[in-house]
Amino acid sequence: NSWTPVDVNGNEDTFSDDFEQGKIWVQDLDYDLIQRKYADLTPAQISVSVLGASKKFVYAPYASLYSSDGNTDDKKMRPTTESYVKLSSTKYSLYYFDPSLIEERLEALPEAIATEVPALSVNKDRGVDAYSEFVHQKYMDVSKSDELDKAYKEILNEYLGVDIYHKGDWTYEEISTAIKNYFSDNFTYTLEPGVTPKGEDFIDYFLGTQKEGYCSYFATAGAELLRMFGYPSRYVEGYVVLNSQLGEPEDDSTYEVSVKDKCAHAWAEVFIDNAGWYPAEFTPGYDNDNPNLTQQEKDPKEVTTTKSTESKPTTTTQNSGQGGTTSVVTKKPANSSKASTTKKTNSASNGHGAGVMSDAGKTSVSSRITENNSDHGSFVGIFITLGGLLLIAFGVVVHRDVKVKKMRSELSNGDNRSRTVAVYRYMLKYLKLIGITDSRNITDLQLCDRLTEKCQEM
Repeated sequence: NSWTPVDVNGNEDTFSDDFEQGKIWVQDLDYDLIQRKYADLTPAQISVSVLGASKKFVYAPYASLYSSDGNTDDKKMRPTTESYVKLSSTKYSLYYFDPSLIEERLEALPEAIATEVPALSVNKDRGVDAYSEFVHQKYMDVSKSDELDKAYKEILNEYLGVDIYHKGDWTYEEISTAIKNYFSDNFTYTLEPGVTPKGEDFIDYFLGTQKEGYCSYFATAGAELLRMFGYPSRYVEGYVVLNSQLGEPEDDSTYEVSVKDKCAHAWAEVFIDNAGWYPAEFTPGYDNDNPNLTQQEKDPKEVTTTKSTESKPTTTTQNSGQGGTTSVVTKKPANSSKASTTKKTNSASNGHGAGVMSDAGKTSVSSRITENNSDHGSFVGIFITLGGLLLIAFGVVVHRDVKVKKMRSELSNGDNRSRTVAVYRYMLKYLKLIGITDSRNITDLQLCDRLTEKCQEM
């Protein structure tokens, strides 16, 4: 029911020295390959300043040359042997290849990119060969799951039209498309799929019973299915940021983008021999999109905000004198399309006021004609109002006292399990009280970051 990071020991790592001598890292493989395959392509450069995100990870697009970060000594990026690149400085620059330029080429699918690549370095090629062997050993394990077996056979029969699979008969693009179509036709994307019951296998329950989930579900099952079709794959987490989210640049080339929890995402990566790791997206609705974002969040530069020009109604009170008549007139501005006037005239000799609600402006206007002996009534009204306020305040205090006693009882009485559940429930209430509430699945570290930032703000 969970993914375990690959542990690399010294005996298994036969590639790091070659990559070091070739002056690239494992994480640079896709960039290095594209550079060797397409000599006519010119890499672009991106400079990043991390403002409020976690300082642990590097944020960069695919096909980036991490070893070109522009920093030196202790500020230089540090790759883990197998996984992410550690961020040592909040400012860095990277060379990268624009994916849109590569996708325009018909042969630019991962397997096609990996063929007939000119060799530039003995160390690089030797490191790539050793690393490919390592990947095939580490990223091909498949869970024992009846439902996973059923899904594999259904994809074979219904989406590929065969009973027996031979890897050489199909391209990666055909296999990944078949898996993607299987998910789209039979499963639903939701942020609230419920919990996997105790004792149930995560993949079995998702594929066989639940039939709905968020990105972690589809990425997990998709990675396993890729392995069953002979492709090393792994589960990854990060952020998906659409080009349109950048909005308008602050100058000719600088953008500031707020990458929120809605952009957190999980997907699979597939390893193509001689080509490196490439993203494999299986979550419905995530093809060049993010279904969790509003249209304004997706493309802030295209959404315009209309400001209302309607002004407040004007109110005029006319008093003809003590004991006489009162006119209350409420008017909307002349430029309103529904301007109307409500007029009411009362003869008031008993001290009671006249109230008017105008449909045009939804403004309530009260006018009271007081006589010489009306002070007593005013004092009575004040005392009644004060008494009501005191009763309300008393009720609030009593209500709070009852709630606090109930909370203390739930936190101190009963068995460990019931007290733990109570602690968790009240913790969520306090988080909501300070504005931290979210129905989407986020990691514990993401929640901690949000809590830290919120507490610092307050």
